[in-house]
Amino acid sequence: MENRVLQENASIYYDKYRDYMDFYEKKSVVAKTSGLRAEDAYALGKQLENFEDYMKFESANGSMSDLGILPTVGFFSVID
Repeated sequence: MENRVLQENASIYYDKYRDYMDFYEKKSVVAKTSGLRAEDAYALGKQLENFEDYMKFESANGSMSDLGILPTVGFFSVID
């Protein structure tokens, strides 16, 4: 991905998922040592967006209870 495009997408994801990005900056060992890079913000934002899309998909095909423990595991793996 071109650097300029990466920077723009990272900025979009940072604004969209600001709470998660702030949490990542405070708790991640990687972010503490090298700061939150555009690559990190893009990767985390893309994962969160994919998870939201998956939740919408599953909601459309049944209830959230059909997912079982998956949403909880997904959420806590993101914030750890």
